Parts: sequence; structure tokens; C-alpha cells
Amino acid sequence: NLAAAYNNLGYAYGNLGQYQKAIEYCQKAIQLDPNLAGAYNNLGYAYGNLGQYQKEIEYYQKAIQLDPNLAGAYNNLGYAYYKLSNYPEAKKNFLKAKELYQTQGDYQNAQIVEELLKKLP
Repeated sequence: NLAAAYNNLGYAYGNLGQYQKAIEYCQKAIQLDPNLAGAYNNLGYAYGNLGQYQKEIEYYQKAIQLDPNLAGAYNNLGYAYYKLSNYPEAKKNFLKAKELYQTQGDYQNAQIVEELLKKLP
């Protein structure tokens, strides 16, 4: 589907560090499918890398609202709070991400989150 294709392009541009292009394609994806949680997650990532932390958090929260089982959005939200030194919120979201990763059988990402939890003061 076209919305998923735009989202995938947004994800790819984000990984290449081309955050404005990532935003552009994720927004196109959302125009076609306003319930595509992954596109909001990818928007959060792009905005976070542009230093727009409030938008980053809002988009991760929207992704979670649309898909409460999207472990990556909880992980990203935790990291956003970590960057802002809001350690209680970071911990809460990291713990939820770890729980979801374990439930979904993604033990590699669960272990990565466990390492992030150890970095919290």
C-alpha cells in the first residue's frame, strides 16, 4: 500500500540523516493513512534528531495511542525523556518497551533496553 511505502521511505531517509525528507514522506504516509502508528514513530525520530524535542515526544505518544503494542515507540519515548533528563518518565517507558519486546519474542531489543535502564541515575 502507498501509505506504507511512503512510511518506509521516511524511515530510510531518517536512517540516512536526511530528516527533512523523512518528515516529508512520513507526513505523506499519514495523509493517506492517519492511523499508521509507525509513521508517527518515524516522525518523532526525525524531529528528535532536529532538536525539536516537544514534537518528538508528541509523535511518539500519538504512535503509542494508535498502537499500544508498538514497543519501539515506547523505547524511543523513553530515550527522548532520557535526553531531557526526565529519568522517571524514561524509566517508565523503557520498562514498558522491555516488557513488550519480551512478550513479542524480541529478546535482542529487550536486552538493549535493559542496558539503557542501567544508565539511568
